[in-house]
Amino acid sequence: VVPVLHQLLALDPESEAARNQLLSYSIQEGDTMETIRLCKTAVDYNSPNPLYYYYLGIGYYQLDKKKEALDAVQRGLNKINDKANLALVTNMYAISGDLYHQLGDNNLAYEAYDSCLLYRPDDALVLNNYAYYLSLEKRDLKRAEEMSLRSLEQEANNPTYLDTYAWILFRD
Repeated sequence: VVPVLHQLLALDPESEAARNQLLSYSIQEGDTMETIRLCKTAVDYNSPNPLYYYYLGIGYYQLDKKKEALDAVQRGLNKINDKANLALVTNMYAISGDLYHQLGDNNLAYEAYDSCLLYRPDDALVLNNYAYYLSLEKRDLKRAEEMSLRSLEQEANNPTYLDTYAWILFRD
């Protein structure tokens, strides 16, 4: 099936059905380079589908190419419309927040986390990361404590979340 899908994509580079099936196979097989190639081609054709930008960003992130990953995800967020999958949107904002933080831009990281929390206010991972990063700067510790507690309420047995909460209480 894969060779036929590649042939179909060669004949019609905008075939989302063929690309999506190949993308699914590459993700299942953990073939990061193929995932990037498929998504990059879609992006080069200026696909309106934010999914390709998301997986392109994930692929770059797996290769530790943070700037390229952030660029892909940000371009994908620009493709979001009212029909976009909510989980995809929130994941893109969450990844943007993590990447901005890793690249040293905490203000943009916090904006991205705030955007994610507008759509999914109880995202435990985002709440935990956001709270932890605030606490590292000793910034808005009361809010950090509240967010950390909310993440713990969802996953009380998560040692990382418990550690974050204890760290924030220590910093306060």
